[in-house]
Amino acid sequence: MNNTTEKRTSIGKYGVLRRQYLQQYRPEIFYRYKEQGVLTMHLEQVEEETRRLVNEYICANMSANGITAALRRADPLEWARRMNRLKAEAEEIFLFQTVWVEETPQPAEDPPF
Repeated sequence: MNNTTEKRTSIGKYGVLRRQYLQQYRPEIFYRYKEQGVLTMHLEQVEEETRRLVNEYICANMSANGITAALRRADPLEWARRMNRLKAEAEEIFLFQTVWVEETPQPAEDPPF
């Protein structure tokens, strides 16, 4: 396995989605990040941030959706169905905020004040 393959697998699902988005819809950003040597770091940050947001959302909303340890023991298929629905809901929210967004604004060279 070469180094390029290792990096691609380390960025995970959300990093791969971000890479694909940039390549297809924002090639100028993709190539600028690549030339500056920050593409992998950017993809890793997107991966980490999206995972964190999705996990926090899931944890915060489990009890409101009736997802409990008791349900998991009593009806594992229903528990899995509810968890999958909650994860899909979280991804629908956060993919638009972290993966399918325009370039993050860069700080100005000279502040306006």
